[in-house]
Amino acid sequence: MRHTFFRPIIAILLLLGSYHNLVAQQISLLEKRVSIEAQGEPLEGFLNRLSKEVGGVFSYSPSTLDVNRNITGNFSDQSCREVLEEVFDGAVNYKQKGVYLILTPAPPAEKEITISGYVVDEQSGDRIKNATVYNPITLQSSTTDEFGFFQFQVKNPAEENFQLIVNKKIMLTHYW
Repeated sequence: MRHTFFRPIIAILLLLGSYHNLVAQQISLLEKRVSIEAQGEPLEGFLNRLSKEVGGVFSYSPSTLDVNRNITGNFSDQSCREVLEEVFDGAVNYKQKGVYLILTPAPPAEKEITISGYVVDEQSGDRIKNATVYNPITLQSSTTDEFGFFQFQVKNPAEENFQLIVNKKIMLTHYW
């Protein structure tokens, strides 16, 4: 009989813990929208400010990134991923592990390149999840994530006739 008092409390604690884990898994730091400006600011300081904006921690080796390089730009309502892409111009790969955003140098361009971007509906401006993006010649492909983002590596890319095709299966439901 004494345990019946604690059952509702335990159930509430479990629900709160589950909700916290669910919310933490849904929020990608790379997809958080930010507005941040820099005028000749060293990269290290800019990354510190950006990390506070997105609520994460950048992890990188100062010997592989030029942390004294000055950053100038106005990034208005962009995802953290878009800001990083603009700042590093594709020279750095990034991924999220928990609260850490890990930055590593991209492989040399002549051997391998990374193709990445967002698939966006032209009419609504909405990002499209679960779309397939592929190169019809090499058949390399990627599926967009829940934010419409895709990424894949291309080894020894040929510059001429490079194209990507996007496919999205649309389920139509009719109610009569």
